Parts: sequence; structure tokens; C-alpha cells
Amino acid sequence: MAYFRKLAKVCAISGGVGIDKPKAAIAAVVRNIEVFLPLSGLIDLDSERQRLGKQIEKLEKELGSINSKLNNSNFIANAKEEVIAKEKEKFAEVNTKLCLTKDLLADLQ
Repeated sequence: MAYFRKLAKVCAISGGVGIDKPKAAIAAVVRNIEVFLPLSGLIDLDSERQRLGKQIEKLEKELGSINSKLNNSNFIANAKEEVIAKEKEKFAEVNTKLCLTKDLLADLQ
């Protein structure tokens, strides 16, 4: 713990087996260890929730636009295969970002 305290420059650290994730915290898994960082007091949680909400709206709009293209029979019939493949990749990327952003927002609730 002293080593981690020095590396992370934190004043308090706790550890154990079967610890529940604190509210308003982010989590990361390193090898087989789950690390939690409580954000309360470090950032303005309301502002961060609003920022993530806006980002989710933007990503949902972008995802809808890409989905409309991919569901448009004229687009599929007239576009080159590489363009369609690029749109499918873009859809997967935006969908992943959306899911991760929703998870971040859920972690702050």
C-alpha cells in the first residue's frame, strides 16, 4: 500500500477482497485487480453528468444518421463496397463509444 500511495500520490488508500464499488467512482481492471477511484470532491459531478448526457445525445444522433444510411436501399445499391464497409466500421465505433459513455454516466449516478 505504501508503494501505491507514493506512486499514485494519494493520501488514503484501502484494499481488500469483495469490496463494493463506491458510488460516483470510476473503475479499471488491471490484471486481476479492480481499482476504484471515487470522484466525489475531485470533480463537479453534476457538470460531468451534463457533459456526458450531451455527449450521449450527440453520439445517438450520429448513430441514427449512420444507421439511416445503412438501412437506405438506394445507398446500399449505389455506394461502393469500401464506402459501405467504412460506414459499418463507423457504426461499430460510434456504438462502442456510446456504450462506454453510457457506462461512465451510470458510474456517476
